[in-house]
Amino acid sequence: MSAPSAPGRPAQPYAAALARAAGGGRPAQLRRVVAAEWVKARSVPSTWAALGSFAAIMVGIAAAITGAADASALTPAERAALEPVAEALSGVFMGQVALGVLGALLVTAEHGSRLVTVTLTAVPQRGALLAGKALLLVALTAPVVLLATSASAVLGLALLDRQGLGLAPTAPGVPAAVLGTCAYLVLVALLGLAAGALLRSSAAAVVVLTVVLFLLPVLVGLLPAGVADAVGPWLPSQAGQAVTQLQERPGYLPPAAGLAVLGAYVAAALAAAAAVTARRDA
Repeated sequence: MSAPSAPGRPAQPYAAALARAAGGGRPAQLRRVVAAEWVKARSVPSTWAALGSFAAIMVGIAAAITGAADASALTPAERAALEPVAEALSGVFMGQVALGVLGALLVTAEHGSRLVTVTLTAVPQRGALLAGKALLLVALTAPVVLLATSASAVLGLALLDRQGLGLAPTAPGVPAAVLGTCAYLVLVALLGLAAGALLRSSAAAVVVLTVVLFLLPVLVGLLPAGVADAVGPWLPSQAGQAVTQLQERPGYLPPAAGLAVLGAYVAAALAAAAAVTARRDA
């Protein structure tokens, strides 16, 4: 998914919206920045491509994984260890990439098209601009994430239930796991935004996300067992994905602690992005 080149038609309404964002106090300015960013985001095909890809990946992988489950092939120990919610939400592993890319593109697309000069002329307060982008990203992703994650959970658990492996969507712990997964995915999108703001390159941001979310756990797994067991639970992806585990498991923090750790990583990344963007040229 590449950054769009010089968006033609969105530029004028976006510039007008940014001009309105330039005045007023901080809360009013932030609302106007969000509105201006919405004008741009809704006009760019990559926004809807990323959200659509995420939803398709979530539901498609849930159907494929849980539909292929065969209870007769599992030993009693494997049945006891099975995490139905984690199986139903197995699309998170790949779906998070689409959200991370969307977050990065909210920043990098305007650098690629040089629309950033219009943006910074109208809103020179770069901290307010980054905050507005972050708020818009949450507003864009949260409803889609909630719908796709809920649909994946309901579908996946129903398919597992045909094998006697599922849970009811309202069973204790399931709604909390679904909502926790939604929070995890929105945080990944914000991590993509921070990477895009720091690197100003879609490709570089995707590489960083790939390393953090996929490669880093593999590399830590190659360390001596004691070190890997101590470090692994604190990695961003493993900490956040603890929310899908209904049982206590080695290698995972408690769900709330895992989300808190991931939230701290994202907050640090956004703070670094704000500091860097405040000091460099467009």
